[in-house]
Amino acid sequence: MYPLILSEKKQENHIVDGILSAIGDENLDVYLKAGEGLYTEIINRLGELGIEVKKGHVYPMLEEPVMPLEMDFADRQAEYAQAKADYNAKLSKWNSLQELLGSGTARKVVVLENPVSAYGYIVTP
Repeated sequence: MYPLILSEKKQENHIVDGILSAIGDENLDVYLKAGEGLYTEIINRLGELGIEVKKGHVYPMLEEPVMPLEMDFADRQAEYAQAKADYNAKLSKWNSLQELLGSGTARKVVVLENPVSAYGYIVTP
């Protein structure tokens, strides 16, 4: 029983440290994705540190797409054409998100989820 408790405490420490690192200098809000009961201790510990864990709909943060290189596709032109089309679609979504973030219509947040934390964004009212 004791190793399990120690293991759980170690995992909680890891998650709290990950959230504190993700918040960093940006002073980002923390949102709970789901499963509040799973994170009661973590939410309490963050509260003791003055960090409120909010609830709301959070969208996963998009990663900036990387342009495919033609040389990586050798004689597979159809695959290269598809990769470029996928890149352009992702780039369009990425640019739209950057506009929302830049205008204040959306905000970057830290998401408390299993196993640690991730970045996401919320649409502001």
